Amino acid sequence: MAQQIAKGNLSVNLELKQKDEVVQLADPLNLMAGNLREALKSRSLPDKAMELKQIVSYFDMKDEL
Repeated sequence: MAQQIAKGNLSVNLELKQKDEVVQLADPLNLMAGNLREALKSRSLPDKAMELKQIVSYFDMKDEL
């Protein structure tokens, strides 16, 4: 999911049935994706492009660590 969001795909959602630590991570990730979708709806195209570049850069940097 994080890789898809980093690529700009904000339509992803995690649907998990178990009740463990993974679900505790999935809920905030789903909320983040939804918040990003809503935030991007209200911005101009150049603002959206800049924000997506920042998100992708963040995830690219995490891979290098």
